[in-house]
Amino acid sequence: MSEEVEKLVLKPGAVAQYFSNFEQSADGESFLYTDLLLPNRKVESLAKTMDEVKEVRRCDLTANNISDITSLKDMQNLQYLNLAKNKIKALAIFT
Repeated sequence: MSEEVEKLVLKPGAVAQYFSNFEQSADGESFLYTDLLLPNRKVESLAKTMDEVKEVRRCDLTANNISDITSLKDMQNLQYLNLAKNKIKALAIFT
């Protein structure tokens, strides 16, 4: 019997445990996490966590319930993004 994954409600502070790869910022003044790994967590919305993740370079949101990705436009440093197996309705932020 497979274990049921509990839905992850993203609110400020909730994503901290999913960050990895700690690096010094480009200006050398601070440190930041570069990876956000949230595959298969039943995430439905990202909007409330964008301030915490906007410096992320690698983001894996595979196999969630995300339908609106407009809040990802704030992730200016993003180099890798996996949104496979979600319910995305439009990709307008990438045009």
